[in-house]
Amino acid sequence: MNAVPRPTAPSMGSVATASWLGVLFALQGVFQSSGWAPLTKNMGEFFPRRVRGRVMGLWCTNFALGGMIAGIVAGVAAEYGGWRMAFFVPAGILTAIWFAFALVQVDRPEDVGLPSPEQTAGEAESVIVAGERVADEPDGSWRTIVDVVTSPTVLVISFVYLLVKPLRYLLMFWSPVYLNERLGTGVAESGILGGLFDLAGPVGIIAGGWASDRLFGTRRFPVMAITLVAAGVALAALPWMPPTRWAVGAMLFVIGLLVYIPDSLASGAAAIDFGTRRGAATAAGMINGCGSLGGVVGGTLPGLVAATAADGHTPWDTMFFLLAAGLVLAGVAVAPLWNRLPPQAAES
Repeated sequence: MNAVPRPTAPSMGSVATASWLGVLFALQGVFQSSGWAPLTKNMGEFFPRRVRGRVMGLWCTNFALGGMIAGIVAGVAAEYGGWRMAFFVPAGILTAIWFAFALVQVDRPEDVGLPSPEQTAGEAESVIVAGERVADEPDGSWRTIVDVVTSPTVLVISFVYLLVKPLRYLLMFWSPVYLNERLGTGVAESGILGGLFDLAGPVGIIAGGWASDRLFGTRRFPVMAITLVAAGVALAALPWMPPTRWAVGAMLFVIGLLVYIPDSLASGAAAIDFGTRRGAATAAGMINGCGSLGGVVGGTLPGLVAATAADGHTPWDTMFFLLAAGLVLAGVAVAPLWNRLPPQAAES
């Protein structure tokens, strides 16, 4: 399914009506989003739990850096070749990546005669606990899928991700509008200042993965709880910052630094830890599916609120306070799991 964006992306540059663009945008989202869950499982097949936070931290920088690079590539392509090239050029790059991936990708180390990561690291294999029993089903079985999607830990992670994603998508799409309204900055300057939020992402992602491995003994939830509450406090403080470029830009950087940490841990290392090698794709798919619902809220909320406001202005402060409350709630929800480790792996 993840190969389908190769034809759908250039198709978007071949139409000029809003209805067809909407259909193709939807198809592009459906097919492109199919890549995260199986790739997460693929990563989980090769790295043991004791280094998973650091490895997945490096790997998860792809969605922070990738989005930033994609925006630059599409912008340059549109500048020199027109808006259609903003679709054609990324589609060509994606096609080249697809061919490279198809040639060199390996599903698991055992496929090429190597030991499993647990054997290499001397770890016991993690298992899923379903009710009163330990689930022991083969990869891809329906029982494994049901066990993963009903796992209390996976459900909590999914709930947390549902509350984290609205802020990311709101600032991704609307930060230039917010900055223009608050600071009076132009289009280019608003885009640069808003980009500080995403620029902080790779730093936070790598730091969070390292901290979960080295400071908390491969426990993901302490890092998530601390950074979720801290991000909520920082977001609530944003409306109180002096209306200067330096102050607002610095706070956006801090918020990005904090919020990308639980984002990457929930969708990466924690999904593999508690989905296990057998159910990692299902866990990652469920967690990211809930996050996508939150992303829809974050991406559309400012426009809907502004359209219904009596004066036509967006109540940014109110929305930031609500999203901050959601982040704190997510931190509180995950705090009881502070010492949680995957079953059996905790005993190794």
